[in-house]
Amino acid sequence: MSIPGSPTESTSSNSSVLLLDGERGRQLVEALKSDLNLMATEARKKATPLRLAVERALVRLSTVGSLPPTSILPEMLRAKDLMQSFLLGLEETKNPRVVQLSMACIHRMIDTDAIDHESKLVVLERLQQLASTGQEEIKILQCVLSLVTTSPDIRGDDLAQAVALCFRLHFVKDVMTAAIAAASLRQLVAAVFERVAAEDRNASEAVDSPRRHAPAAGDAYLLFQDLCLLTNGESPHWLQGLTEMTRTLGLELIETALLANPDVILRHVEFGHLLKERVCALVIKLFSPSIQQGAGARMPVLLFPVAVRLMHVLLALIQHYHSLIGTECEIFLTMLLKFLDADKLLWQRSMALEVLLELFKKPEFLLLLTTMVMHKSAVPGQLFERLYQLGAKTIATGDDKLALLSAHQGKVVVINLLDKNDSPQISPSYLLSVIFAIVQDAVKCISSLVQMDQADPHTDTVIEEESPETEGERRDVAPLLEMAGRNIISLLDVLLAFATVETATDGLLRSLQSLLRVTAQLKLVTLRQQVVNSLCRHCLPDQFSFAAELPSGGWNVTRKHLQVVYVLFNSALCLGAYLDDSWTAVIGAMQQLVAVLDLPHPETTQLSSAPGARILSNSQGERNSGVRRHHRRTSSSGSTSGSNFMTMTASAASELPGLAAMLAQVFAMSHNLSKSALYFLISALCKQSERTIDLLMSSQNVPTLSRNDAQLFPVRQLQSLGLANLNRIMEFWPTVTAHLIEVAFCEDAKVKLEGVEALTTLVHEALVIPRDPPVEASPGLQQAILSPLRNLSKVQNVQVARRQLECVKKVLDSCGQSLSHAWPVVIGIINDVMATTNANSDATTPVAVNVALTAVELLWNVADYLHQNRVSMQERLDTLPINTAQLNTVDEDGLPTHVSLSRLWVILFQQLARLCLDSRADVRRSACQTFFLTINTHAAILELDAFQEVIVEILQPLLQDIQAAAARDIGADTSTDYGSAAKQWAETKCLTMAGLGQLMVGFVQRLLEIEAFNQLWDLALELLAVWINDLLKEVAKASADALLVMFGCHVALGHGTSPMEGPVRRGFQTWVKVVLDASRRQPPHREKTLIPLAGCVEPLMLHLQASLTDEQAAALLNALRHLMDCHHADVMSIVRLSDLQAATLTGVQQLLPSSSHPHVDHKHQLMAVQELRRYITYAIAPPFQVNNKSIFLGLSAACCKAVAEYMATFGQEQFVVTAQLQLDLLTTLTPILANRFFADEDCKLWQAAHTCAIATIDHGLRGLATWNTILGQTDLDQTWTALLDCIEVSFFPERSADTRLLATGTFAQIDSTVVPLDLDMVTLIQDALLPNTRSHSKRGSSAAGTDVVVPPHALSRTKDILTRATKNIGNARRPLSEAAVKALIAADSRSAVPAEGVSSDAETDQAGHESTGTVANLTDGCLASLKQYGQEPGDSRLKHDLLVLLSSLPAMITPQHRPQAKRLYQPLLHLLCTSDDVALRDAAANALRSYEALL
Repeated sequence: MSIPGSPTESTSSNSSVLLLDGERGRQLVEALKSDLNLMATEARKKATPLRLAVERALVRLSTVGSLPPTSILPEMLRAKDLMQSFLLGLEETKNPRVVQLSMACIHRMIDTDAIDHESKLVVLERLQQLASTGQEEIKILQCVLSLVTTSPDIRGDDLAQAVALCFRLHFVKDVMTAAIAAASLRQLVAAVFERVAAEDRNASEAVDSPRRHAPAAGDAYLLFQDLCLLTNGESPHWLQGLTEMTRTLGLELIETALLANPDVILRHVEFGHLLKERVCALVIKLFSPSIQQGAGARMPVLLFPVAVRLMHVLLALIQHYHSLIGTECEIFLTMLLKFLDADKLLWQRSMALEVLLELFKKPEFLLLLTTMVMHKSAVPGQLFERLYQLGAKTIATGDDKLALLSAHQGKVVVINLLDKNDSPQISPSYLLSVIFAIVQDAVKCISSLVQMDQADPHTDTVIEEESPETEGERRDVAPLLEMAGRNIISLLDVLLAFATVETATDGLLRSLQSLLRVTAQLKLVTLRQQVVNSLCRHCLPDQFSFAAELPSGGWNVTRKHLQVVYVLFNSALCLGAYLDDSWTAVIGAMQQLVAVLDLPHPETTQLSSAPGARILSNSQGERNSGVRRHHRRTSSSGSTSGSNFMTMTASAASELPGLAAMLAQVFAMSHNLSKSALYFLISALCKQSERTIDLLMSSQNVPTLSRNDAQLFPVRQLQSLGLANLNRIMEFWPTVTAHLIEVAFCEDAKVKLEGVEALTTLVHEALVIPRDPPVEASPGLQQAILSPLRNLSKVQNVQVARRQLECVKKVLDSCGQSLSHAWPVVIGIINDVMATTNANSDATTPVAVNVALTAVELLWNVADYLHQNRVSMQERLDTLPINTAQLNTVDEDGLPTHVSLSRLWVILFQQLARLCLDSRADVRRSACQTFFLTINTHAAILELDAFQEVIVEILQPLLQDIQAAAARDIGADTSTDYGSAAKQWAETKCLTMAGLGQLMVGFVQRLLEIEAFNQLWDLALELLAVWINDLLKEVAKASADALLVMFGCHVALGHGTSPMEGPVRRGFQTWVKVVLDASRRQPPHREKTLIPLAGCVEPLMLHLQASLTDEQAAALLNALRHLMDCHHADVMSIVRLSDLQAATLTGVQQLLPSSSHPHVDHKHQLMAVQELRRYITYAIAPPFQVNNKSIFLGLSAACCKAVAEYMATFGQEQFVVTAQLQLDLLTTLTPILANRFFADEDCKLWQAAHTCAIATIDHGLRGLATWNTILGQTDLDQTWTALLDCIEVSFFPERSADTRLLATGTFAQIDSTVVPLDLDMVTLIQDALLPNTRSHSKRGSSAAGTDVVVPPHALSRTKDILTRATKNIGNARRPLSEAAVKALIAADSRSAVPAEGVSSDAETDQAGHESTGTVANLTDGCLASLKQYGQEPGDSRLKHDLLVLLSSLPAMITPQHRPQAKRLYQPLLHLLCTSDDVALRDAAANALRSYEALL
C-alpha cells in the first residue's frame, strides 16, 4: 500500500495516466486508418496528389501504431505529415466526401490533443477558408468549439478569429446552422471565462494587467467588451470583421458571460468597471423605451424577444452582482416597478412579476432590500406596496373569483419563452398566482434570515451564542419588516380572503404563520397583532360574533375556515411563548370557535394525536357539498330548535375531533412556557372570562355564547393550564385561584359550578402531584394550596358546599397522610360547610341532603386518617410546644387551638352523633352507619378515658335521644306506609340495634373495664324489649338479631366469667319476657323474627348451664313451647322441619347432655325429653293447622330422631327407668306407628318413629334387665303391654287411618319401602324376647349379661304376632313373613331340645305342641297362597318366590311335623302339571323332590 503524497503514489498516478493516453492513442490510430482508407478509395478515382499523401499517411500510421501505446500520442504530435494529408483533403472542395472525412479526422485529432500549436493555427485558417465555401458549416462549428475548449493556447487574435468565425456562421441563412452557431457562441463565452477561473486558481498573485500578466482574463475582458459594444450597435474592438449582431443574441451572450463564473467578474476590478460602464448602461438604455412608453413621446417599443432577454440580464445582475452595483440595482427595481403600472401590458407585468419571483427565491435579495432600507431608500416599501395594490386590484376586477387563485408551483412562464417572437396571452389569474408565489417566497426568505433569539422562550435560559453576522442579518430584517410588513400581511390577508383552493389556502396560512413567528421573535408588536387578527378573522364565518344575528341558512363553515383554525391552534401551540398580549385575541377566537364548531370538550379528546395529523379535504373542495351536515342549536333541556345554526360538509366535520385535540394541547403544553409567557396567557384567559361573565349578566341577548358550553371555555382552560403547570405552582396559583373564586360568585349556575369544579380539581391535583421536596415538608405550601378551597365557603350555595366536601374527601383519600400541617384548614372546611348547609333554607332538598351525606362520608375518611396516621401525628403533636393558656380555647371558627388525638376522636363522634338525630331520614341512616362503623372499627385505639367518654357522654344519650325523637315524631300515628314517620325512623332503629350489638361483641372486654357497662347493658335490654314489639317487622327483626348478638358477646370471655354473670341473668329474664310477649303479639311476628329469639337459648346456656335452676329450666321450656305453638305471620303449609322449629328444637336440646356440656342435671334432661315427646304428639294432635294440614310432621320426625339418640345413650340409666320414660315414649309412638301411611315423602315420620321405637324397646329392655327390681308389677305390666302394642301396630297398621295423613300411593308401595324396618323389628323380637335365641345377642340383657324376664303372656302374645306376620306370605311384605317364619321355627326347633337345667317332660311336650301348631299354621298359609296364586296366572314372579320359600321349608320341619307337611304335596303336583311357565315348573319339581325325601 502506497502512502498518499509519497513518490510511490506519484509514480502509480503517472502510470495510470500513461496507460490511459496509450489507449486513446491506439483508438485514434485505428480510427484514422479507417478514415484514411476511405479517403484513399475516394482519391484513387482521380489519382491526385491527395492519394500519395494518404498513402504516406497510412504508412506513417502503421509505423506509429507499432510503437508502444504510451509513445503513440507523442509521436502523433511530431508527425506533421499526417495533418498535411487532412489539410489537403480540405482543399478538395469538389469532393464533399473527402472534405467530410478530412474534417472528421481533424476533429478526432483535436479532441485527443494529438495536434501541435502550429497545426492548430493552420487548421483554424483552413476552417475559415472552408466556411467561405459554405460547406460543412456544422462540422466547422464543432471543430472550432473543440479547438477553443481543448486548447488553452488558442488565445488573443487567434481566439478572436475563432469567435468571429462562429458569429459569421450564425448569420447564414440556414436556421439550424444559425441556432447551432448561437449555442456554440454561448459555449465559447462560457469557456473563455472558465479559462479565467482556471488561470486565477493557478496564479499566485492578483493580476495587475489583464493583457500582460493574465492572457485569459484579457481575452475575456475584450470579448465581454465587444459583446456590449455589438449589442449596443457599436463596432467591436477585438472581434475584427464583425459589423452586425442582433440584440437578442447579444443579450443572451451577455447573460452567459454574467452567469458563467460570477466570481471572476467580482474578483477582477476591470470587469466590475466594465459591468457598471457598459452592461448597466446598456440595460438602462434598453429599458428606457418601454418605461417612457406612457409619457407621450413617440419612442420605439421594447419588443417581446428583447424584453425577455433583457429581463434575464437584469435578473443575473441583481442576483449575482448587487454587491458591486447597489445603486444600479435600485434603479433596476424602480424600472421593474414601472412595469407593474396599470397601463402596462399584461405580459409586461407578468414578466416583471416573474423576475421578482426569481429574485425572492434567494435570501440575498432580501438582504439587498434591507441594505436599501438602511440607506433610507423607499424602493423596498414601494415594491411591496405595489404588489399589494396589484393583487387587490386584480382580485377586485376578477370575474370568476373561484378561479382567481390557485397553487403556484414557483415556475416562471413568460421570461422562459426565448424561442417566441410574439408575446403570449396572459390572464389576470396568472398575475395573482405569481403574486401569491412572490409573497410566499418573500416570507420564506424573511423567515430563513430570522434566527432564534439567544434566550429560549420556554425555559428562560441561553441556549447558544450567535455569530455577529447572523445577529446583524436579523437586525437588518426588522427595519424592512417595519416598512413593508404591513403591506405583506395585508396582501396575504386579501389573498386568503378569496382563496378557494385548499393548497393555495394552505400556502397562505403557512406564510402567515411564518410571519407570526418572525414578528413575535423580533418584538414587532403591531405586525404580530395584525397577523393574529387576520388569522382570528378568517377562522370564523363572515360577520360572526356572539351578538350577531343568526343568518337564515345558518353560519356556513367551509374547509378553509378549518384550515385557518388549524394554523391558529398550531401557532398558539408552537409560538405561544412569543404571543404576549396577542393571546387576548387568540383566546377570544378560540371561545367563538368552540361555540360555532361544536368542538368536543378536551376531556373527551385524545391529545397525543392532535398536532401531527391533519385530515385533508376531498379533491372537489367545497363544490362537493351534495351531503351536508346540519348542526342545530340545542337548548339547555336538550331539545332542538327549528333553525340551523351551522352547516358543514361531512368531510370537514370529520376534522373537528383533531382540532379539539389541538385546542386541548395548547393549554396542556403550557408547561413549556416561560414565566412571563405564562403570565400573558393567564391574563388573557382571565380577561376573556370577565368579558364572558359581563355578557351573561348584561341585558343583551347572546344565545350563541351558551352554545356548546362556550361560556365555560375560559374557566375550563384555566383549569387545564393549572394542571399542566403544577410543578411551578406558585407562579400562577394566587392569580388563577383568586379569579376562580370570583367566578364562583357569578349568578349563572353553570359558570359558578364550573369555576368551583376547576378550583377543587386544581387543589386536589396540587396536593397529590409528586414534588421534591415533598408537600408535607412545606407547611406554607399546604396552607397556600388549601386556603382557596376554604375561601369558597364565602359563597353561600349548597352545590358549592357539596363540591368542597367532595374535594376534601378526594384529598383525604389520595394524600391524607401528608396533610399534617394543613389539618386546621381541613377541619375548618368541614366546619364551614356544615354551617352553610344547616343555615340554608333548602336543607331538605336532594342537593342539601347529598351535601350532608358527603359530610358524613368525609367524617369517616377523617376517622380512617386518624387511625392510619396516629403514630406519626402523635409524634408531631408531642414535638409541639404546649401553651396552657390555649388548652381550652377555640379559634374564630370554633375549632380548638390545641387538640390531642383523643380529643379529635371525641369531637368526631360528637359530630356523627349529632347527625344521627337529623330530621332527614337519609342523613340519619348514613350517620348511624358511619357512627357505629367508626366506633366498632377504631374504638380499640382509643385511650380508656376517651372510650368511656364516648360511651357515657355520647352513645348512651344517643340511644335515649333516638327513642325519644322517634316517639315524638311518630306520636299517635299508627301508619306504616313508606312516607310515614314510623317508616322513616325504622331504619334508624335497625341500624342502632345492629351497631350496638356489634359493639357489645367486639369490645365486651373493654366495656367491662368501664363503670358504665351495666348501665349500658340494661339500657340496651330495655330498648330491645320495647322495639322487638314494634309494629314494623324490620324493627322487630333487627331487635331480635341484636338480642342474639348481645347474648353471644360473653362467649369470648369463657364460661362462668363472673363479670358477666349478673348481666346474663338479667338478659335471660328479659328474654323470657320478650318471648312470652312476642307469642301474644298482634299482628303476629314473622318467622324470621322468632328464629333469633329461639337462637338466644344456645348462647345463654353457654353461661347459665352450670347454675340453671329448675324454675329457670321450666321457664325456658315454657318460653320455647310458646315459640313453637305461636301461629306466626308467615307460617307455611310444609311437611319438612321449618327454621323456627329447628331453632326451637336446638334450644330444647341445650338441656340434654352434649360434648360441650356432658354433665346435665337428670331432672333437666327428663324435662327436655318430655318436651320432645310433647312435640312428637304434634304429628297427631297439632296445636294449629294450615289449610287443614299439619305443619309439624317434620318437627315430630326430628324429635323422634333426637329421642332415639338420647335413649341409645341413656336408656339403660336408672333415672330413666325409674321415670318410666320408656312407657311414656312407647305410648306416644304407638298412635304414630299405627298410622303408617303419613303424607310426608317416603313415610319419613313413620320411619323416624319406628327407629325411635326400636331404640326405646332395645335400650329400655336392657334397662329393665339391669334395674328389674325398681319397678312394681303394675308398672311392669303397663310397660310390657305398651311394648307389645307398639310392636303389633308396627306390623299391622291401621289401614283406615285418618284421611289427613293418608299417602297418595298404594299400600303395597308403602309396604315395600318400610320392609327393612319390619325386619329390624323381627330381629329385635328374636334377639330380645323369644326364648332360646338371645344367647347370640346382647339385646334384652343387662351389661352384666342378665336377660330380661319376659312374662309368659308377653311371650305368647309375641309369638301370636309373629304367627300373624307369617300369614302375609306372598304379598309385598313377604320378607317380613319369611323372617317371622324363620324366627318361629328357630325358636320351636330349639324348644325340642331341653335347655340347660330343664328336664321336665311336660315342658318338652308343651314345646313340641307349640312347634306343631306353628308348622300347621305355616302349612295352612302356604295352601291358601297357592290356591290364590293359582287363580291369578299373571303372578308368575310371586309364585316363583313362594316356591323358593317352600323348597327351603322342609329343612326347617322336624319328623313330627310330617303329617302337616303332607298337605302341600298335592298342590305342588297340580302346579307342576298345569303351569305353562317353565321356570315355575322347575321350581315346583325341586320342591317335590325335597318333600319326597322328607316323606
